[in-house]
Amino acid sequence: MIAIFVGRLPEHQRQKARIVGLSVAMIARIVMLAVVAALASLTRPIVANFSVRDLILLAAGCFRSIKPFMKSTTPLSKAYIYRPLGFALMVAMLQMRYVHNRCRTEA
Repeated sequence: MIAIFVGRLPEHQRQKARIVGLSVAMIARIVMLAVVAALASLTRPIVANFSVRDLILLAAGCFRSIKPFMKSTTPLSKAYIYRPLGFALMVAMLQMRYVHNRCRTEA
């Protein structure tokens, strides 16, 4: 992406723009890594024995389970057959979390 934009600049500005673009990209990745590390450390339960990290992982899992069916190119009749799969995965994740919490409190 940076190469496309840099290629449109005059020759004397390309090197500086490339360095600035790569620097901004590196800083953005470091900031995102810091945010992920901060979210991973939020393990104190807040709602129904779920921590912020658990809720984020649950939401991401649900989204990843449902996303393929949101832009389905198959007719609705065929896509409808596979829709319960996302719900089944969500229930399975909740059950795994419940078992994990039960094991942790018994230990």
